[in-house]
Amino acid sequence: MVKSPSVPLADLTRILTGYTFRTRIEDDPGGSFRVIQGKDIRPDCSLNAENLTPIHLPDRSYSDPEKRVKPGDVLLMTRGDYNYAVFIDTQLPPTVTQNSFCTLRVIDGAGIYPDYLATILNQPALQARLKSLRSGSSIPNITLGALKEIEIPVPPLHFQAEIVNLAQAIRREKSLADQVHAARLRQLDALTASL
Repeated sequence: MVKSPSVPLADLTRILTGYTFRTRIEDDPGGSFRVIQGKDIRPDCSLNAENLTPIHLPDRSYSDPEKRVKPGDVLLMTRGDYNYAVFIDTQLPPTVTQNSFCTLRVIDGAGIYPDYLATILNQPALQARLKSLRSGSSIPNITLGALKEIEIPVPPLHFQAEIVNLAQAIRREKSLADQVHAARLRQLDALTASL
């Protein structure tokens, strides 16, 4: 196969920074927004949307709907030791991200599927590249400038779809294997409990 062309991330997406909270994020049951934090990302790089923290934001802060998370967005964790990318495939209530994330919104006509972008960003080669871009001693951080320049391989759309389908099949298989493993452990516990 011929090597795919690489394109800087800034030419493929709009990069939106997360919301900077001045204080600790507190659960506000009456809050009209939800916030995505690092704790909301599952080990398989999917979003656990069921327990997003409700918050109140000042009206002027995120009144622009473009700054809210929406289906098709890719969230990239840019602070900390892990730089996972998460594809948002479902409609959420009004939701923002904390500033540990950047929201990558694919530009119309860019020739890249958002779920492919999330998949490729989670692959070892690009994870190593993201790791090399980190700076800061206490909390590693990828700067917006460095993020804009990262080169993303962009194969034809049919090949992108094939990659996404394979990644989804692998996740399903792992989930099934985990369920079988848990059932076997329960079976073993039941058998040994009667001894």
